[in-house]
Amino acid sequence: MLLGLRVARVRLMLRRPGTIRRLAGSVVGGVMLSFAHLEALIAIAELGSFRAAAKRLGDTQPTVSMRIGELEHSLDTRLFDRSSYRPQLTADGREILKYAQRMMLLMHEMRACALNGAGVVGTIRLGAADSFALTCLPSLLARLEHGFPRLKVALDIDYSFNLNRKLHRGELDVAFLTSPTTGPDVRIEPLVPIPLVWVASPRLGLPESRLAPAESGVLRVLETEPPIEPHELAIAVRSAPTSPDLSPVLEIAREIVARSDLAVGA
Repeated sequence: MLLGLRVARVRLMLRRPGTIRRLAGSVVGGVMLSFAHLEALIAIAELGSFRAAAKRLGDTQPTVSMRIGELEHSLDTRLFDRSSYRPQLTADGREILKYAQRMMLLMHEMRACALNGAGVVGTIRLGAADSFALTCLPSLLARLEHGFPRLKVALDIDYSFNLNRKLHRGELDVAFLTSPTTGPDVRIEPLVPIPLVWVASPRLGLPESRLAPAESGVLRVLETEPPIEPHELAIAVRSAPTSPDLSPVLEIAREIVARSDLAVGA
């Protein structure tokens, strides 16, 4: 019954006119709350630790812990169970998280409306595999700087395997990589196939023309088992409720890839 009363009280508070304004920068329960408190709650829930949340938010771990403590004090309820190694949302915490996600989404929509079509703002965490970084990334960054001067790009160039893990852990918003895997918060859009070829030293004395495997003579070729599958460059986007609107960025990226050497080679 106590849980039900607390959740009902929070719902009533969030439905009152002006609640978002009050939470965005006024006193609730004796604590001056802001969207930073909600960002901390969402980050911990998504990443599973205060340390990872602090890294994402660019804050110290004590600062993130303090914000959660203030939020719990203002709502008079525990949001996380800290008895285990990884903090777990309580029943109240799961309910409050839904409201926090909705409020952050409204904030992003409000910012887009205020810009009146001026473009994307804020910071996007962009990952790029070397195949994309060497061929398309310079053009993408130049176009973004020209078209969206208020946008910041936190760049991470790494192997596709590592980028895929970071995306699923919520450490990236979008990644250009090969062989991504789907997930509940990750959607994938194929861009262009990337052909794989064997290259050899001139010292082997092979013909300069392209050879089929059977034409390599007695040359021993080592390959993985099972055989390597064709690569395909793809966009993998994290589609969590608080993810930034990447539509303009993705549109530019598609255009650049279509005109790149990757598409010509395919």
